Amino acid sequence: MKQIKKLLKSNPEQAKALIDKTKSVFEGVDEKTNIKYQNLKMNTYLALAIKNPRNFSIIDLVVGQLKNVDTNIYNNQIGELTKKVSANAQNDYENKNTKRAISGFEKVYRLSPRDTVFLYSAASLSTTTPNTYDLALKYYKELMDIGYDGSRMEYSAKNNTTGKREVYRKAMRDMYIKMGTHSEPEDNNIPSSKATIVKNIAMIYTQQGKNEEALKAFKIARKDNPNDTSLILTEANVVYAMGNKQRFKELMAEAMEKEPNNPDLYYNAGVVNSQLKLFDEAIGNYKKAIELKPNYKNAIINISGAYLEKGNLIIKKLDELSKKNKFKEYDRLKVKKNKLYKKSAKVLEDYIKESGDKDSAIFCFTVVLSPLFLSANGIHISSDFVQQETISGTVVDQDGQPLFGVSVVEKGTSNGVTTNSDGDFTLSISSQGAILLVRFLGFSNQEVVASDGVVIQLEIDNAKLDEVIVVGYGTEKKSDLTGSVSSVKGEVVKQMPFASVDQAVQSRVAGVQVTQASAAPGGGVSVRIRGTNSINSGSEPLYVIDGFPVYPDNSAYSTGGNRQASNVMATINPNDIASIEILKDASATSIYGSRGSNGVVLITTKRGSQGEAKITYDGSYSLQQIANPVKVLDARGYVRYQNARGSKAFSNVDIEKLGKGTNWLEEITQIAPIQNHQLSISGGNAKNKYAISGNYFGNEGILKHTYFDRYSIRLNLDNSLLDNRVKVASSWTFSHTKSNNAPTDRKSPVEGGIVLTALGLNPTEPIRDKQGKYNLVDYDGRFKVNPLQELENIKDLDKINRVLGNTSVSIDILKGLNFKTSIGLDAVNSSRRTFYPHSSSYLGRENSGELTMASLESFNVLNENILSYNKEIMNGHLINVIVGYTSQNEESIRFSSAIRNISIEDNARANLQNNALILTPYSGRRQWSLESLLSRVNYTLGNKYLFTFTFRRDGSSRFGDANKWANFPSLALGWKVHEEKFMKNSNISRVLSALKIRGSWGITGNSEIPLYSSIADLKPKNYIFNNSLSPGLAQTRLANPELRWESTRMLNFGLDMSLFKSRLNITTDYFYNVTEDLLLNVSIPRSLGFSNILKNSGSLENKGFEVAVDGMVISTDKFSWSASANFTILRNKILDLGDSPPFYSRGAFAEHLSMEGSWVEKGMPIGVWKGYKFKGIFQSQKQIDNSPSRTNDKPGYPIYEDTNRDGKITPDDYQIIGDPNPDFTFGFSTAIAYKNFELNALIRGVMGNDVRNVQQAEMGDGVQNINQIASVISDSWSPSNKDGTRAIIDSNRDFANSYRDSDFFIEDGSFIRLQNISLSYTLPKMKYISRIKLNLGVQNPYVWTKYTGFDPEVNNGGQSNLNRDGIKSGLTGVYDGVGYGGEAWWYFYNRFVFECRVGYQVGWEKGPLNFQGGNVEKTDEYILKYWTICYDYINRANNIIASADKLIKSGIEGEDKKKVERFKAEAKFLRAFFYFSLVRYFDDIPVKDKPTKTEKDFVSNEGGKRKALDLIEEDLETISNILPKEYQNADIGRATKWAAMTLLAKAYLLDEKWQKAYDTSKQIIDNSGISLFPDFSHNFDVAHENMGERIFESQSSYSVNSDEVQNAHPHFSPRDLPTDLGGVSWGWLNGTLQFRLMYDDNDKRIAGTFLQSYKTNRIKKQNKVPYPTITWTKSLKNKEGKELLKYGLGTYDGMVAEDADPNNPEELKFSVPWVAKWKEDISSFMQTEKNVVFLRYADVLLINSEAANELNRSDRFDGINEVLDRAGLPGLSGLNKEELLDEIMKQRMLEFAFEAEVYPEYKRRSTFNGGPHKDYLGDYIKKFIEEYNTEEYKLERKLSAKDYVLPIPQNEILANPKIKQNKAYE
Repeated sequence: MKQIKKLLKSNPEQAKALIDKTKSVFEGVDEKTNIKYQNLKMNTYLALAIKNPRNFSIIDLVVGQLKNVDTNIYNNQIGELTKKVSANAQNDYENKNTKRAISGFEKVYRLSPRDTVFLYSAASLSTTTPNTYDLALKYYKELMDIGYDGSRMEYSAKNNTTGKREVYRKAMRDMYIKMGTHSEPEDNNIPSSKATIVKNIAMIYTQQGKNEEALKAFKIARKDNPNDTSLILTEANVVYAMGNKQRFKELMAEAMEKEPNNPDLYYNAGVVNSQLKLFDEAIGNYKKAIELKPNYKNAIINISGAYLEKGNLIIKKLDELSKKNKFKEYDRLKVKKNKLYKKSAKVLEDYIKESGDKDSAIFCFTVVLSPLFLSANGIHISSDFVQQETISGTVVDQDGQPLFGVSVVEKGTSNGVTTNSDGDFTLSISSQGAILLVRFLGFSNQEVVASDGVVIQLEIDNAKLDEVIVVGYGTEKKSDLTGSVSSVKGEVVKQMPFASVDQAVQSRVAGVQVTQASAAPGGGVSVRIRGTNSINSGSEPLYVIDGFPVYPDNSAYSTGGNRQASNVMATINPNDIASIEILKDASATSIYGSRGSNGVVLITTKRGSQGEAKITYDGSYSLQQIANPVKVLDARGYVRYQNARGSKAFSNVDIEKLGKGTNWLEEITQIAPIQNHQLSISGGNAKNKYAISGNYFGNEGILKHTYFDRYSIRLNLDNSLLDNRVKVASSWTFSHTKSNNAPTDRKSPVEGGIVLTALGLNPTEPIRDKQGKYNLVDYDGRFKVNPLQELENIKDLDKINRVLGNTSVSIDILKGLNFKTSIGLDAVNSSRRTFYPHSSSYLGRENSGELTMASLESFNVLNENILSYNKEIMNGHLINVIVGYTSQNEESIRFSSAIRNISIEDNARANLQNNALILTPYSGRRQWSLESLLSRVNYTLGNKYLFTFTFRRDGSSRFGDANKWANFPSLALGWKVHEEKFMKNSNISRVLSALKIRGSWGITGNSEIPLYSSIADLKPKNYIFNNSLSPGLAQTRLANPELRWESTRMLNFGLDMSLFKSRLNITTDYFYNVTEDLLLNVSIPRSLGFSNILKNSGSLENKGFEVAVDGMVISTDKFSWSASANFTILRNKILDLGDSPPFYSRGAFAEHLSMEGSWVEKGMPIGVWKGYKFKGIFQSQKQIDNSPSRTNDKPGYPIYEDTNRDGKITPDDYQIIGDPNPDFTFGFSTAIAYKNFELNALIRGVMGNDVRNVQQAEMGDGVQNINQIASVISDSWSPSNKDGTRAIIDSNRDFANSYRDSDFFIEDGSFIRLQNISLSYTLPKMKYISRIKLNLGVQNPYVWTKYTGFDPEVNNGGQSNLNRDGIKSGLTGVYDGVGYGGEAWWYFYNRFVFECRVGYQVGWEKGPLNFQGGNVEKTDEYILKYWTICYDYINRANNIIASADKLIKSGIEGEDKKKVERFKAEAKFLRAFFYFSLVRYFDDIPVKDKPTKTEKDFVSNEGGKRKALDLIEEDLETISNILPKEYQNADIGRATKWAAMTLLAKAYLLDEKWQKAYDTSKQIIDNSGISLFPDFSHNFDVAHENMGERIFESQSSYSVNSDEVQNAHPHFSPRDLPTDLGGVSWGWLNGTLQFRLMYDDNDKRIAGTFLQSYKTNRIKKQNKVPYPTITWTKSLKNKEGKELLKYGLGTYDGMVAEDADPNNPEELKFSVPWVAKWKEDISSFMQTEKNVVFLRYADVLLINSEAANELNRSDRFDGINEVLDRAGLPGLSGLNKEELLDEIMKQRMLEFAFEAEVYPEYKRRSTFNGGPHKDYLGDYIKKFIEEYNTEEYKLERKLSAKDYVLPIPQNEILANPKIKQNKAYE
C-alpha cells in the first residue's frame, strides 16, 4: 500500500495498474486493513477521474467504489468531479454530441444520487435522440422506482450553479418539438409531476410505433393530471396516427374546452384539418389562432397555404370538366381557383406589410408561392420587398479563428466576395432576407440568412472521407472503407478527349499502369492493376459499368484478321462518366470472386437530379503527333550504307547529286486532330429523374487515311413508386463506332506493316513516277510497294454497334431491409470489311485483289438479385449486410468469308459475288456462363473500428468438371484513429483532420482463359465422300477435367490521412499478392496424341508500395489551383513453373526477325529477355583467335560474354539481358482555374525499365538491304572507324541473328511524358442551358527519354503479358490432316508427307544413315515433331474406333452399320500404319489403344516394340476381311483389303515371322489381280488413267479447298544442288540425282527418276504466272563432261529442263514455281503431279522373295525376278541365301528410289557387329565419290548403333518418367 500511495502522488495511472495487479493480495484481509485499502482505491480512482473527467470507464470505477467507503470523506472531491462531468455534459449537449451528453448526465446522477434532475435530463435527451428510446425507458422506470417528483427537481434546479435548469429547459424544448408538439413550451412550463414521466414514456412508445402501449400510458398520465392539455394533445396525435379521426376530433374539442384561449390548440387543429384536406375548417382554426395571437406567423402562412391547396383541388376538377367538354362549369371554377390563389398571395403580402417581417419575405414568395407560380397566375409582388442592402460579417472556424479566402455568394446570383485575412467581408444584397452561400475547401458548405454583423462559424467537412464511394454491389462512405479503392471523378475524365474509358485513368491512380497496345485510332489498350498476376491468362481488370460486369478481352469481341483487335472499351463514352472507382485489394475485389484478381474498375455514369432541366454542351478540339520520330538515313546516307554493305558502288560525286531524297515516314504521317462534342439534358422531380446525352468523338490517325469515329446515346432514368418504397433505375447506352485501320501490327513488311515498310524503303526513290503514278519501290528484293498508295487504297473498315445497360427494381421491405433485382444486356454487333484493290496495293497485286467480310454477334445477359440490410443494431453498432445471387451468360457467333481474283478497284462496288475465287468461309459459336453466390458484412463500432468480411462462390463453365466451383473469401479491418479521444484532445488534431489505418487479406480468382480449355476440343473438318463435301470432327486438344482457377492471395496494409482541414490528402498502401495454380501449357508425352495440355502449374508474386497525394493549393472565389500526384513501386517474380520447363514466348516481330521472345523462368520477373551479353567489337583477327568467339567471326563483329567459360560463344552463353518492368512509375496532374478559364495538364513517367528496340534490330543491324537508322554509318565499326560502337556493316545474316539476340538492342525505356495539356472556357450561363464548355488541347506533345525508337511505351504483344514487344460427323475426324484430295487421294499435308523419312526434317547433317556422318540429337525438334505427328494420328484413330464401337452398340443396322464398320477398319489401318512407322525408327515405344482423355493416361514404352507389333498385326488381320478389295468410284486412295495385307506382310517381315509374311504376300499375288505396270515413268503420274501397281498412296503437299493459293514446296530439287541455288538436302518424291547414278544404263526404272520424270510431268501453269527470264544458267556435268542438268535463278528460283535450248527464252522460262495457282474449277482440288506411294505391288513381290529366302523355298527367286523383268534386267538364279538377300535389298532401294524407304529397310536387315549388309550403302557412297570427286562427299564412315535407332525425344522423357530412352542413346 505504501508503494501505491507513493505512486498516487506522482503517477496515478501506475498506482491503478498496481492496484489491479495486487487485487488478490488484499482478499480476506482484516477489516482495518481493508478500509485502508478501499480508501486508497477510492483516492486513486478519484484522482484519475478528476484528471480526465471524460473517461467514463474511470468514473464507473468511482461510482462502484462509493459503496465501499464513507462518502462524507470525499464530498469535496466528488463535488469537484461532479461539477466537471456536468459541465462537460452541458457542453456536449450544446455541441450536439447528444449521446455523450446523455451518458454525462447519467454519470452525474450516479455520483450524486440526490440530484435526480440529471437522470431526468438523461431520460429526456434519450427521448429526443434516435436509437436511444430503450435507454430512455430504462431511465424513466428508474425515476419512477425512486419516487421522483417535481419538488426534488425544483430544488436541484434552483440551488445548483452549473446551469442544470437551463440545460433541462433546452432538453424539454427539443423534446417537445421532436415529439410533434406544435408550440414551444414557455420558460415556466417545466413539467413537475409523475405524469410527465408517464407522458414521456407514452411518447417513446409512439415513436416506436407501439400505439396501444402509448394509449395505456396516456390514460395513466391523464388520471394523475386530468387538466394537462399537453397530454390531451399528445394522445390526439397518437389516435390520429392510428387513423381514428373521430377520437382525434373529440380530444381536440376537449383540449379547446379546457383552454379556450390557447392559440396553439387552434393552430394544431388547423394543421390536422389541412392534412385531412378539410381546408375550410382549417382556415377557421387558423383565424381563431390569429384572433387570440395577432401576427401568429405560422398560422398566417398556413392560411395562405390552405387557400393554395384549396385552389389546387379545383385543378383536378378542371381537368375532368375539360375532358367532358363542360366549359361553362370549367370557366366558373377557373375563376374560383384564381380567386383562391390571389387570396393566398394577399394573405402573405398583408402580413408582411403589417408586421414588417421582411425576413420572411424570401421564404413566403420563393417557398410557399414560387415566383413562377405567381407570374403564371397574374400575381405581382410589390417592389417594396426587393431592395439593395449592404451587410458586413465575419467567417470563423470551429475554434473561432478567422478564415481567409472564404467564398460568400448571394444564393441564386453571381453576386459574391471572399473574406480578407481577418475573415471579414462586405456584400451588397438584394434584401436582408437573402440567403448567403458560404463555401471554403475543407469545410462544410453553409447557407445562412443574410444580416448585418452576422458571424458564420464553419465546421470541418470530412467530405473527402465521408463522400460516398461506389463499391461492389453497393456504396460506402470513403471514411468507412477498409479496402484499397481509388477514385477518379467525371470532371477529371472530361479534361481531355479520350477514345476509351481505360485511357482516362492513365497515371491518375497509383498502382495502375495503362499501355497503348496499338497506336491506331481506337486501338487496343492494356491495363494492369498492381502488376501482372498471370502469365497466360487474361490480366486486364474487370470493368463494371453501372453494375454490368464487362471483361475487356479485345480478341473476344474481334471479327478476326491479321492485326490487333480494336479496343472494345472504346465503344463506351467517357464523357458520360460521373466517377470511376478502382478496386485494388482483396477486401474490395473479392466480392467479384473469380474475376477480381486483376482488379476491378467500377464506372458510374451521370444521373438526373431533382430540379429544372439542365442543358449542357461540352466540346473540345485537340491535336496529336508522333512524340519521337525515328530518324533514318536520307538518300546520301542510304547510298553510303549500300556501299559499305558491298551491294552497290557509288562515287562521291554520284552521292552528292542525290540530295536528301524521300522521307517516307513524313509522307505517310500527319498531325492528327481529335474532336469531341457532347450534349446532355438532365432534370426531374422527387419521383422521376432523367439524364440523356448524345456524343460524337472523332479521332483522325497519325497515319493518313486512318480514323476512329464514335456516336453514342445514353438514357439514365430513376423512378420512385409507392411513397419511395419501390425504385426503378435504368441505365442504357447505344454506341456506333466505325474506323479505318492501317496494317501496322503485322509481323513483317511483306505482310503489310506500313510503318516498318516506310522506314525501310529506299529514300532515293520518289513517291510518284514521271507520269504522276505511285512509284512501286523495291523492299529488300522481296516485294515492291508504296506505303502512301497502300494507305490511300486499302480499306480495313470496322463497324461496331453496341447496346449496354440494365434495369433494376429496388424494394424497401422493412426499414433498413432492401431487395434489388436487375436484368442487363450487353449486345455487340460488329463487322469488318477488308479490301485490297488488285492493282493499287501489294497484297492486292499478289492475290489479284482480295475482299474479306467478317461479322460478330455477341449477347451477354446478366441477372443479379441482392438483399441488403443496413441498421444500427445497438448504440454505436452499425451493421451492413448484403447477400446475393447472380447469373451471367454470353453467346457469340462469328462468320467470315473472302474472295480473290477480283478486278474491281472500288471498295464500294466490291462484293462477294463478284465472279471471283471464293476462299473457305468460316463460322463459329461460343458460349460461357457464370453463376455466383455472394455476401458481405460491414460492421462499424463506435464510428472508430471497422470490420469487413466478404465471401463469394463462383461456378464457371470454363473450368473442368472437378473444379467448376470455387470460394473467394476476404477479411479486412480498419481503425479511424482520428476518432479516438487522445487524438481529438491533442494539438495534432489541428493539423491532422483524419487518420485511418487499414489492413486486408483475401483470395481472388482469374477465370479469363480460352473457352472450352478443360474439355477435348472437336473442330469441324470437311471431307469428300461420294464426290461431295461431308462434315466431320477432329479432336485437337486433350481434356483436363482437373483444370481449376488461378487464385491470387492478396495482403494489403494501407493508411489514409487528411491534413490542414482536408486541404491535403495522402493515401499509402503496401501490397503482396501471390498467384497460384498458374494456367500453363505443359508438355506431355506425344504417345498421348498431343504435345501439351493446359494445366495448373506454377506461381508468381507481385509486391509493391503506392503513394497518392492530392491537395488544393489555392482556393478563392475567382482563382483555384489543385494538384495530385501518385508514385508506385512494383516488383514481380515467377516463384515456380511447376511441371513446365522454362520457355521462350515468341512475339510477332520476334518471329519475323528470328529473335527470341520473352524468357519465362523460375525466379525471374515476367517478360525478361535472355540472350548474349554484348561486350564490344572485335578489333583484329588476333583478338578473335585469342578470345571466345563464334565460327566465322571477323574484325568488326560483336564480342559476347562467354558465360559458361567454355571458350566458345554458343546459345549456352545466353543470360538475362533485360527487364521490361520499371523500378517505379509516377503521375502528376494539375488544374488551374481563373474565373471561367481552366488549364489542365498531366505528366507521367516510368523509370528503370528496359525496352527491346525491335525497330533498331530491323533497321540498325547493318545487315539488311533496307534503309537504316540515321546514325548507323557513323556508329558502325570499320577499319577506318575503330571507335564505332556498332558492329561492322555486313550482309551476313547469320551474324545479324546473334546480334539481334544480344543486349545491344536493349535500351533504357525510362521516360517522362507530357501526356496532355488543355485549356477550356465555360461560357456564361444562359436561359435553359446550364453550361457550355469549350476545350482546346494537345496530346502527347513531348517525351523526355533516351529511347531511340518511336515511343518507349511499346507493347507489340497487345493485351498479352509477354512480349510487350450424324454417322459421318463424329467419325470422320480420323481424316483431319489425313484426308482426301480432289480425286480422293490420301494426303497427310506437309505435316507428315514424308516427315516419315525423318532425315529431311532432321536436317542433312543429322539424318540417320546420312552421307555426312552427323548424329541425331535427343533434343532435336524434328525428331519430336515426327513423334508428335504419329501419335496425333494414333490418338485420332483411337477416338474413331471408340466412337464407332458406341454407334454399333447403339443398334444401327444396314448400310449405316456397314459404313461405320468401314470407318472403324480404316481407323485401325491408320493406327497400324503409324505404329509401324514408329517401330521401324524407334523400336520400343509407348503403345495405347484407347482414346486419350486426360493427362493421367500416361503409358510406358516397356515392351513397346512387342506390344506395338502385336497391336499392328491384330488390327490388320481383323480388318483385312472388312475393307473392300478395290477402290470404289471416289474412294481412290482409301485403304483396301490389299493395302492392309501389304502392310501386314511388311510387319511380319519386321517381326521376322517369315511364314506369315510369305503366306500373306502370296495371297496378294495370287488373288488381288494387281500387277506391275510396264511404263515405270507413269507410276507417279496422277493424271494417268492406269493406276498401275499403287496399293496405297498420299498426296505430297497441302491440299485444301480450291479457293486458296497452292504452295508447292521446292521438293523437286536434285539432292546435289546446293541449298543457296534452290536445292534441298533430301530427295522428296522420286529418286534424287545421286540415286540415278546407281542405276545401270539399261535399267528402265531410270525413267522414273527425277530428271526423266521432270521433263514429262510438269506442274500445270495457271493464270499466266509471270516466270522471270533466266539471266544465267549453270550446268551439272559428270566426269566425262556430259551435261546432266542446267539450272538457273530468277525471282522464283527455278530450274530448266536438261534438254532446254539456252537460246530459246521460252524454254529457259520454264521453272518449277514455288507458287502455283489453283485450277479455275472450284469443285476440284489442286493436284501436284506427284504422289507419295507408301505401298506398291513391287514391294509385295520383294517381301515374298525375302520371306521365301528365309524359309529356303524353291520359289524364292520368283518375286525379285518379276521386278527385274519389268526393269529390263536379266533374272537371278543360283545365289545363296545371303547373296539373294543382298540383291533383294538392292532392288528395294532402286525400286522405291527415295531414302524414306531405303533407310528403315536397311536398318531392318543390318547388324551392329558385322554381316554382309553393313557396308552396302557405303559401296554406293564409294561409287558416287569415284564419279564425283568433290570436296563435299569425300567421306566414308562406319555404321554404329545410333545409325539404326532414333532417340526417343528428350521432352517425352521429361514429360513422363515412365518412358525410357533407347539404349543406344542412354
